[in-house]
Amino acid sequence: MIELIRDYFTGIIYSSNPDLKFDGYVFETEKTGMSGLENTYKLTIGAMTTEKIDTGLSSVVPVLVTIYAHSTIDFVKFFDQTYNDAICIQASACNVENILQDSYIKGVTSSGITPSAIDGDDNFMKFDINFSVSVYYIHTT
Repeated sequence: MIELIRDYFTGIIYSSNPDLKFDGYVFETEKTGMSGLENTYKLTIGAMTTEKIDTGLSSVVPVLVTIYAHSTIDFVKFFDQTYNDAICIQASACNVENILQDSYIKGVTSSGITPSAIDGDDNFMKFDINFSVSVYYIHTT
């Protein structure tokens, strides 16, 4: 089940920016410093809530996509470009046509994008995109 959510977002991210690479970590712990984080993304899947509906289960799963970026020249232009990438990922993930291609995922909403500097250095930035993913499934034992 979780791998289907991860696959959905991985596909969305790669279709929006094929140069982004998965950072290889499951939890939110960031590597020390920016070494190795440039042009990467993290996909954090949070604690889900579930309720029984009819013969199946309906769950809401929080997903956080974090994009890491680094620039040493023309910071403002690079910031704008990376923010645009985050907006494209957000729009694609919430696009009903993309959601309908997946029988498991029933809805995706986003509560926003939060840009920030890492360690107070404007050259190292991250963009957090928060999502809520609705899924419906039949659990068999």
